[in-house]
Amino acid sequence: MGHPPIPNDYVLYVFRMNKETNIPFDAIAWQAQIESGFNKNAVSPAGAEGWLQFLPSTFRAYGTGSPFNINDEAHAWTNFMFALGRQFSWRLQRMLGAYNAGPGNWQAGLGYANEILDNAGVSRSYVVSPPGASGGTTQTASSTSSGQGAPAPKPPGGQGTPPPAPGGGQPAPAPSGGGGLFDVGAAPPVDPDDWSWWVGQTASWLADQAALASQYASILEGL
Repeated sequence: MGHPPIPNDYVLYVFRMNKETNIPFDAIAWQAQIESGFNKNAVSPAGAEGWLQFLPSTFRAYGTGSPFNINDEAHAWTNFMFALGRQFSWRLQRMLGAYNAGPGNWQAGLGYANEILDNAGVSRSYVVSPPGASGGTTQTASSTSSGQGAPAPKPPGGQGTPPPAPGGGQPAPAPSGGGGLFDVGAAPPVDPDDWSWWVGQTASWLADQAALASQYASILEGL
């Protein structure tokens, strides 16, 4: 139960991934532990790279920068988990199974998924309530039926090659991951000379960083 030991360099990233997706902190930590033991330089025999073990093709579809950079791989993970969440109605067990074995073969990844959930003390029927969803609470799944109508997103690190997008053959654009902490590439919707907006954003950012620092300290105290 709970989370494994998390190296200090990774704690804030796991916390931010939790904040971006509402996937439980402990489940994210156990996934990273199982994937690489929090080793940003890990390379699997299949060619998966980084602490969250993305194949290069999958990383290019959902991330930017380098898979050996902790933040860049966390960004790719956030985008990929949003894609899986949309396909699997945010049923966490299926999302993790698809991360491991591919969206079209998610049942084969249930052993991996259950190991993460059981270690984290999270129900196997857990359904994530993504940021911005109405209600703001996390529920449990009432159905275990298989089959999803959404197009399959790219498979996760360590599994296969990305299927072509329906009707096109080009990879689908990576989702934004909720437009939060990692979504830093979009231009602000204001005149760049509007200094009042920039001052307000700076104040908001400083308040967010203070809140993150406080929660980061609380997490470290519990390690």
